Amino acid sequence: LLTATAFLPGQSLVLPAKASAPIVLRAAKKKDDPPIVQAQNKAAELKKARSLEEFDVFMAKCNDIEVAEGKKARDAYERQYQIDKAAAEAQKKVDVENLKRKLLDQGRD
Repeated sequence: LLTATAFLPGQSLVLPAKASAPIVLRAAKKKDDPPIVQAQNKAAELKKARSLEEFDVFMAKCNDIEVAEGKKARDAYERQYQIDKAAAEAQKKVDVENLKRKLLDQGRD
């Protein structure tokens, strides 16, 4: 509705906007991760599950040894287990390095 008011030259009449309904923005739909990210996440989950399973087996054996042979035997087993685990990790690093060299020698990247 226009009201009768005096306008100076160069002025314009601005009427209030009238919207029929409020504009509702939808939340963005979550996109799936790329396949490489999915593979990395799955590998991390598998590694964690394997680690927990290995720890459960280790603790069960420690408890069995402590019940059967005592606390000193358990401590000795834990020390030997840690030494064996460190040696296995070192051997794995050497094996991975050798495998990489072998593949490079065959012309594979």
